[in-house]
Amino acid sequence: MCGPERNGRPDRSVHAASHSPAATSHTDAHPRSNGHSRRPSAGTYPGPAGPVGIETNYQIVVTRCDQPAPYRDLITGETGISDDYRDSAVSASRAMKGQAIAQNRDDLRARLATTDPASTTEGVELQPELAAKAVVSAMVHWPTEVPRELSAQLAAMIERNVAYRDAFLRTAAHNASAAATVFIELARPLRGRDRANALTLAAACYYLGSDGVMVGVIFDHIAEDTELPSLA
Repeated sequence: MCGPERNGRPDRSVHAASHSPAATSHTDAHPRSNGHSRRPSAGTYPGPAGPVGIETNYQIVVTRCDQPAPYRDLITGETGISDDYRDSAVSASRAMKGQAIAQNRDDLRARLATTDPASTTEGVELQPELAAKAVVSAMVHWPTEVPRELSAQLAAMIERNVAYRDAFLRTAAHNASAAATVFIELARPLRGRDRANALTLAAACYYLGSDGVMVGVIFDHIAEDTELPSLA
């Protein structure tokens, strides 16, 4: 995905680079307009079965996303050379928010690495209030240590009552990116369906944070390891 222009060239916000063409559309003000909206001949976003009725002002196509490359705006006809995503303003903003800037999907998959397995969730006494406070505290104070016992508590709660899963999803309302990172950390010592449930929470948070690439990486990872949970 490519972002708005910087210094006359598209600012690059990709965090998983690709060698295939990529495109994006923008409805906000063009950077060259100094923040004041201008409306060139608008197009409609092309869906798989034809236009889906989303008005767009800019639709950028670039030949590759891992380094500066020629781009063309299919609506305005403008052309140029894109910036390097690694030193763009958008990438800097993502880094400040703790979001990943990676060159390829393998780098993103590495974020899902497991640790030593947690103890079984069988016989775990549910402590919903304490668990919820611990999870929210981890999101607020991230990066911080996440105890393996909390992972077992999360897994047991989701397994025994789906309402707990939905409650954990609501914790992403304040900071979806931080919530996703914490759920990934909680998933590390889990295995099988318990791990899939925790990672699905992370994927939902990434979706809420408009990080579609990471959502796909997580679901691909889950599908290779176990069956997708019902939420997926």
